[in-house]
Amino acid sequence: KTFHPFSDFISDELSFTYKHFEDIMNRCMYHKPSELENISQEISMLHINARSIVNKFDEFKLFLSMSKHKWCFICVSETWLTEDIETLFCIENYQLFCKSRTTKSGGGSAIYVLDNMPVKKLDLFQFSTADAVFLRVNINRQQSCLILQIYRAPRNNAEFLEELEKCLNEIVKLNILTYIIGDFNFDLFSLSENSACDSFFTLMCSYGFLPTISKATRVSAESFSLIDNIFCNDISFIYQSGIIESDFSDHFSIITCSTFEREKMKVIKEEKTCFDYRYIEDLNNFLVEKLENFDQETNPEQACSRLLETYQIGIKKNSKKKCSSRKKTAINPWITRGLLSSINQKNNLFNKKLKDPTTENIRKYNSYRNCLNSALILAKRRYYMS
Repeated sequence: KTFHPFSDFISDELSFTYKHFEDIMNRCMYHKPSELENISQEISMLHINARSIVNKFDEFKLFLSMSKHKWCFICVSETWLTEDIETLFCIENYQLFCKSRTTKSGGGSAIYVLDNMPVKKLDLFQFSTADAVFLRVNINRQQSCLILQIYRAPRNNAEFLEELEKCLNEIVKLNILTYIIGDFNFDLFSLSENSACDSFFTLMCSYGFLPTISKATRVSAESFSLIDNIFCNDISFIYQSGIIESDFSDHFSIITCSTFEREKMKVIKEEKTCFDYRYIEDLNNFLVEKLENFDQETNPEQACSRLLETYQIGIKKNSKKKCSSRKKTAINPWITRGLLSSINQKNNLFNKKLKDPTTENIRKYNSYRNCLNSALILAKRRYYMS
């Protein structure tokens, strides 16, 4: 099913906006994580309903690695983080901005932003019915945008809509390109049956915000819904949107890519210093020479400092620098090629189960997933114990 709210009114006389909107909605397709490698490196946004980064942080990083794309913005709903542990869930090369709950568990919103993008967190509006993060980003010298990540629990419809309208009034005053991203828990497929969903969509449209995702983002054998979306108040900048099929969460992830280019930043090669084990014998000889008469040290602090300094100098002398590559480096060091191959096989079984949810396909997927999860846990345990 595809969401086409204005399809009956499209004609040659209507504006470019509606024609472009129709084109975006028609081209919104499902993708596997491995199919995203060739997405443009301009401005790309990814939204994930995590249903707890806390419990699935390894899976979260692995999912990002499998996409083989460096997203400009990674927006997360239902982080389940608390303020005291937010810093434990940073990702290399990204800045993290959070809105975590303080009075109860669950919920929460977060945005990961690439390090080289100038960004400022705003306190534009305080929601009591949702978890929201406001960021203003300077994309280039001519263009900046506002990004609002929202997670709203499925309750308090009237109160949320009232707060959302006040928030939209504040956004309009900025007169800026804006993306509103998140899990809103309003099913756009239910406009005619649900007055709250209809009010939500009408409110967004009245302020110039149109959705970019047109197909179901939550699917089960019994139902499907479109509750996650990326709204924009100027869709002329958007040239691609889509949905990523994965079993990371019970929600599919969604993406949107925009046409304007980022400010050209100086590319800094990521270097890693590694000890060259071919020179292990040279290191041994160096330590023997420099630590001669070490057993005669009487001051424990001096002995400790001498030992550490000697090892540091010896290791540095026999090390070399390597440029690390995101494509060649596993995001978790215990993920072997065999495990990566198994993860791809699990994804294939998941897609087969989606397209043909027979009892046998569901059984095969569940059995393979459980065995793989056990193998991943064992590999991680062995890595840290070695």
